[in-house]
Amino acid sequence: MDARKAGALSVGSIAVTCLAVAGPFFAPSWWPLFAALGLIGIAGVVWALWLWFTPGKVHGGLFAPKYDWNMQQAFQYVRDKHFQGVFPEGPTDGPLLIFSNFRQRASDGDLTIWGRPSGPGDSVQYVFNAPPLVKIPPEHWREMDFDTVLYIFGDEPDRIREAKTHPDNGWNRNLPSPFWDLMVSSAELRRLWPPRAKKAP
Repeated sequence: MDARKAGALSVGSIAVTCLAVAGPFFAPSWWPLFAALGLIGIAGVVWALWLWFTPGKVHGGLFAPKYDWNMQQAFQYVRDKHFQGVFPEGPTDGPLLIFSNFRQRASDGDLTIWGRPSGPGDSVQYVFNAPPLVKIPPEHWREMDFDTVLYIFGDEPDRIREAKTHPDNGWNRNLPSPFWDLMVSSAELRRLWPPRAKKAP
């Protein structure tokens, strides 16, 4: 269960408790208190249902971290849940297209990607000395790309975290500095690439 649905259950349980108290134990002399509990309970139930059933860019931050997936996890989700492993472009170009879409959405400002600014000793081993994760500006992606092959085929978690953005064109001397340890929000990924219902065999 993701954090958003866990939050919905928490809100719902509080709401049901308010309704349970406001109903059986109602006392006429305390009607304003019980009326308030009843209204809180009803509002809580509506809020919990909204949290549970709606994909949330707006409310995702209430219960979920801003970033919780690395780029390999993001790729695997879009490949398996959105495209379901079937690409019109074929099995070779399809995965590459996913990263092309990631880059385009990030450049447009629709997809937020966090990363650590590159510096001496970029390594998971020394991550305690590394700069904090920051939002990578959209203009970064106009010159820089992902280490696509590593994200598609890599099987070493530390190497995946240490993968850096790299330039398309090495002849440009005014390239942005690279970022590493790239992360995204699973809630935002699900909003931009919603899972598709499985096709009947």
